[in-house]
Amino acid sequence: MPERKILSTWKEIATYLNRGVRTVQRWEAEFAMPVHRTGEDRGSVFSFADELDTWLERSTIHAKPYVRPTIIVLDTPVANALSNRKLSLELAKFNVLTAFSAAEMLASAQRFDVDGFVVDSVLVQSDPCQLCADLKRGFGRKPLIVIGEAEGTGADYVVEANDAVALLDCAVKVFGAPKM
Repeated sequence: MPERKILSTWKEIATYLNRGVRTVQRWEAEFAMPVHRTGEDRGSVFSFADELDTWLERSTIHAKPYVRPTIIVLDTPVANALSNRKLSLELAKFNVLTAFSAAEMLASAQRFDVDGFVVDSVLVQSDPCQLCADLKRGFGRKPLIVIGEAEGTGADYVVEANDAVALLDCAVKVFGAPKM
């Protein structure tokens, strides 16, 4: 039986994995990377190369790719035009789902795990306060951005009507800047 390769320090483990010492220490804590400690000296560590190889093959550190925030925007179709608010969000690398009615927005929210909502209080063909109440009741932890008149909507954030830049600034504040 061949002898197992033993890596006896954080530096050796990090070099073997082609990473920094702090990174492999974080991987041990966050992702249960196989590291052993000797006796009572808790600072003294070692790992077996074959265990690290097996762990890397099964590890979830590479299985969590970045996904851009997804927002449902209530918008109305206009012939030969694309909404400025939708366009500004998409150009900023947000995923945007468009709903054309309150009912469609609620149905889409139930079907897709979105990160938040944008409701234009002027474009809602029904009561915007009722739509916002339904969104808050069903998806209370998801941020709700209301464009225009927001009184009584329970909105988390309010943006002036027809201000795509303010909407984009608000979305970045709420969800962070999407990675490019």
